[in-house]
Amino acid sequence: MKYHTIDGDINEENTQALLEFINQNEGHGMQIGISSSGGFFDYARFVTNVLNQNKDSITLVAVGNVYSAAFRLFYEFQGVRKMTFATRGMAHHSYQTVPLTNNGIGATDEAQAAICNSRDYIRPDEIAFAESFMFNEELEKFKQGKEVYFDFARMRQIFPNAEIV
Repeated sequence: MKYHTIDGDINEENTQALLEFINQNEGHGMQIGISSSGGFFDYARFVTNVLNQNKDSITLVAVGNVYSAAFRLFYEFQGVRKMTFATRGMAHHSYQTVPLTNNGIGATDEAQAAICNSRDYIRPDEIAFAESFMFNEELEKFKQGKEVYFDFARMRQIFPNAEIV
């Protein structure tokens, strides 16, 4: 068994390190621990895709906190999942930070396009994601753009097949 951890933000650096680990250990059993407050949604989606392509040889272990993009990654992983005792989670709809001018306009054309594409908009796939497991009161918070936290008991409900380690 080979081991790797994703600690901190899910970003370019952590994604590159994970890809190198998977490429170097193809054909071996791998256990990947994740403890993250989130990160970049696009990287998390890419990592989820890579992990799912290798799901038969990967066990994903939530360690401590799996928040935001890390929670979505853990939720959408299709292989064996485990959690450490007292693991907590958090979900919210994705957003991005864009530079603004003093007038509240995007500082670049790219920033302005991001604002126009995301203002007052929650992507339909995010609503479907939330509706797949959230209780009504959680879902309402989610739809309001608030963070929805899950204690260990709730994590066990959301992930009933995850072994506790």
